[in-house]
Amino acid sequence: MPPPQIPLHTTLTTCALRLVAQARAVRWLAIALVGMSFTPTGFAQSDPRGDGPYSSAYSNPYRDPFDFTLSFSRSDIDLRDSTTHYPVNLERISLSVFSLQEKNIHFGFNTGSSYLSMDNDTVLTGMSLNGYHAGFALRGHYGRNPQLGLHADYRYQETRHKTDSQSATLSWHEWTLAARGRLVLGQRLGIVLGWAYSEIEAGRSARGDINDALNLRLDSAPQLQVELEWLTGAGGRVSLAVQNGAYENLAFNFAQTFR
Repeated sequence: MPPPQIPLHTTLTTCALRLVAQARAVRWLAIALVGMSFTPTGFAQSDPRGDGPYSSAYSNPYRDPFDFTLSFSRSDIDLRDSTTHYPVNLERISLSVFSLQEKNIHFGFNTGSSYLSMDNDTVLTGMSLNGYHAGFALRGHYGRNPQLGLHADYRYQETRHKTDSQSATLSWHEWTLAARGRLVLGQRLGIVLGWAYSEIEAGRSARGDINDALNLRLDSAPQLQVELEWLTGAGGRVSLAVQNGAYENLAFNFAQTFR
């Protein structure tokens, strides 16, 4: 008997998240890396400004140059109130776009899907919440190789879970400020080291068998960031990024510059 067909309305982001959660994302990383590595260089053009972070990029059919990134990430976050710690496991699929019109300062936005669970809470224990995140970002850089940079990011996130007897919502405001240094070795391998500070103000509300609310927050100390990039020579990048501390994060990133 042939396997059942997946309905067309099945959410693609949910499927991708399951791949990440089940550690099958390595296969997609390999496919993306091979595909980007064999990109025909005939479609690439030199960076007209000559001092951007990448020496070449896809020719852009649109008027304005931009940088596009798709990220799959998993985070462990230590939220707390005045007395209790609430460990959060968060998985995200994110899209970000930055305008490259300005030489050293880039404005952008980010959005995507969020999936999380939280421990030590009588309402959310055993629940899986899902929702969205969206926000904006600003980044700047100085130099080419090595390169110094600053990155500021704001996101609003809202996730929900509902049953016949109980509903719960966990929403938060998240700010991140990071300083980074980047070095490219042999025109292909990029190494990024940095420090980041994150702050989260969260609220959990519950309706149903249990009716109450919690106010939570994260005040992190500066955290170390390490990222390894593979550059294709046509503006494409595949990278693995790790962050430690109260906001631990592991992310796979696929990016492309269009000029």
